[in-house]
Amino acid sequence: EEYSFSLMRRVVVGELDCAIVPAGEVLSGLTAAYLATDREVLVGGLGLLPGSPHLSPVGPRALSGAKLIMPSPRNVRRRWLDTYFDAHNVEIADVLEMDAMLATLQSVVGTDWCAVLPSVLCHADLAGTERKLHPLEGPGISTDYIVVQKADKALTRAADLLVTDLRNEIARVLEDWAEAARAVTPPSGAA
Repeated sequence: EEYSFSLMRRVVVGELDCAIVPAGEVLSGLTAAYLATDREVLVGGLGLLPGSPHLSPVGPRALSGAKLIMPSPRNVRRRWLDTYFDAHNVEIADVLEMDAMLATLQSVVGTDWCAVLPSVLCHADLAGTERKLHPLEGPGISTDYIVVQKADKALTRAADLLVTDLRNEIARVLEDWAEAARAVTPPSGAA
C-alpha cells in the first residue's frame, strides 16, 4: 500500500515497471490504461447495522452516527468519501484516520468502528463470518483503477503477465460479488 503519487513517481524513475492506482491525474511521462471498476462497501464487525442482513445494500444515511475509520485528508480516497458524505448530509460521529486499508480491515473486527473499503479488498468476507459487508447504494461509490507505465517503454513480460493475471482475478472477484448480490436480492417478481 502506498499513495498513488508516490507509486507513479517510482514508475517515472524506473523503480517499478508499472503501478495500479485509482484513476485520476497521471504524472508526465506516464501513460494509463483502464484496469477495472470496483464499488465501495461499508464494512464492520458482526454487530454492524443489526437490522440489516449481511450483504444487504445500504444508502449513505446508514452511516450517520457511525464511528468511521477513514484515510487521512491527503489520501484521494478521503476526498471522495468527504464529498460523498457532504453531498448526502451524513454526520459521522467520530473519525479515526488510518491510511493502510488492510490494517483498517483488521481494525473493525470486534469493535464498533466501521469503514468504507473497495469490495475487492473485502472479498474474503463474503461469507460474513468475521465482518459484515454492505454495498453502498442510492447512490453508491465506484472507483476506476488504472495501470500506469512509462510512456516511452513497453511493459516487461513479467509486468504484462502480472497485469493480465490481476485483471482476470479482479473480474473473478467482482463476479463473485455479483453472484452474492443476486442471492441477497431476488429478481423482481420472485416470491
